Amino acid sequence: MPISDSYIIQYLLQETRDGGPSVVWREAGSEEYTTSIRDMRIELHSVHSRAGARLYLSIVCARGRIHIEEPPNIGFFRKRYRSESQRYLAEMMEELARSVGRQCDKRRRELSAGAEDIRQTVYRRLIGVSPTGG
Repeated sequence: MPISDSYIIQYLLQETRDGGPSVVWREAGSEEYTTSIRDMRIELHSVHSRAGARLYLSIVCARGRIHIEEPPNIGFFRKRYRSESQRYLAEMMEELARSVGRQCDKRRRELSAGAEDIRQTVYRRLIGVSPTGG
C-alpha cells in the first residue's frame, strides 16, 4: 500500500508536536523553515499569489526532490476543497506550519531569556574573571 502525502504531513506534525530531538525546525527566511531527518532535508515555505498564500513542503535527498503542496482553496467566503482528502491535507499542512512556527518561537524566547547570562559568562571569560566572581 503506497504512503500518502497526508500520512507524511501527519508524521511530521506528530514529530514536531512531540518536541523530541528528532525534528528540530530552523528558520531559513521569512515564512520559510527547514529541518533534516535521516539524511534528507525538509523545507516548508509559503508562496503568495493573487489567489492567496499556499504552503509547500519539499523533501530533498540524494535521489531527488519531492514536493507536497497545499491543495487550492476553491471557496470564496469560506474554505472549500475539491474533496475530503484535499481538505484534510490542507488542514494538516496548516497545523504543521503553526506547530513549526511555535517550535521556532519557543526556542527564540528561550535563547532571548538566557542571552544576558551568556553575555556575562563570555565577558567574564574574556577578561579572565572566574564565574564565581573571584
